[in-house]
Amino acid sequence: MRQISLRKTVRRRWIGPPAAVIGAALLTVAILGSAPAEADNIRVTHGDAVSLFQAFGNGGWAVLNHNPTQIGAPADAQFRGSIRPFAGSPWDGRHFCALDWHDILFEDGEDTKAQAEASSIDFVLDGAPQASNRTAAKRFLRDGAQPEVWAVADGAILSPDALAVGAHTLSVDATFFDGFQFADGITFFIDPAGTGACI
Repeated sequence: MRQISLRKTVRRRWIGPPAAVIGAALLTVAILGSAPAEADNIRVTHGDAVSLFQAFGNGGWAVLNHNPTQIGAPADAQFRGSIRPFAGSPWDGRHFCALDWHDILFEDGEDTKAQAEASSIDFVLDGAPQASNRTAAKRFLRDGAQPEVWAVADGAILSPDALAVGAHTLSVDATFFDGFQFADGITFFIDPAGTGACI
């Protein structure tokens, strides 16, 4: 499957947010290091994972844009609960805690509701197909006078028992309403209790 250009990759991955928001999220990771906000012993609960899966494009996006604390689902500004399969992103090579719930996520934003609903997203976790669910199509909330965008999220909510300690691979194979195809993947790590991301 063909890879896509960086310009189109950014459009598909981030659903077109302002560059300042992307920069702020990446700066947060750079400043706080490999375990941002984990040291406060706030674990990602099942409720956090459900909120993150359901609300990132709307309620979660509002939190990410307007909450200066950068802590709290459904925004996941500290990258503790969501695992997105984009090479070269903050999730590629990232360490997560074995005590937390996690979401495998892929969001798609399109000009119309029908276009957003027409995409096909398949995940492979550790070499095996990963069952996933899709949210309802919702208007993507963002500041500024930009065109209306509809977003869906595909993914899976994983309990702490679903991911063993150690290295894991996650890849995605997506086909969009216009026939455009996208494939990508990452390696990520689950740290045991009392170490790394669990401290």
